[in-house]
Amino acid sequence: MLGIDNEQIVVTEREAQAPLLTLSPQHDPPSFYFSLSHSRGWIACAASVSCHVGLDIEDKNSPRNIAALSAAAFTPDEMSWLGKLPEAQRVEAFYRLWNCNEALYKLLHNQGQEPQAINAGWNCRILLHARLGICLCSVREVSVVNIVELNAI
Repeated sequence: MLGIDNEQIVVTEREAQAPLLTLSPQHDPPSFYFSLSHSRGWIACAASVSCHVGLDIEDKNSPRNIAALSAAAFTPDEMSWLGKLPEAQRVEAFYRLWNCNEALYKLLHNQGQEPQAINAGWNCRILLHARLGICLCSVREVSVVNIVELNAI
């Protein structure tokens, strides 16, 4: 995307915050936005030079107590919506709702952005994958999403 060597990209973990990505000064574009997510050995990164992004992935094959997680994380309206679905659709719906909530949270809080600065016009999209639940949110519709899946680094 930016034509930068890996050595010129530094990712710094920060406690209770999104990771910080720093580029060498000669490659520091005026607008570069990214979001990282991981789940059970999977790592994902969304990057954009046009708008803020938030990304979440979850490994759907890992055993979870969906009812307990829903009760702990979802609003009463979200719980009601989920509970009205046929049992066969609830697990997939849980991951979609979970992923979108997480991706939207990341969109609103990434890179030191104040939540009120991104308060309207955001767009969330589900990306289909056989094993992962994936949601990408952005401050405006992203027309092209390129997915690159690597078997090893």
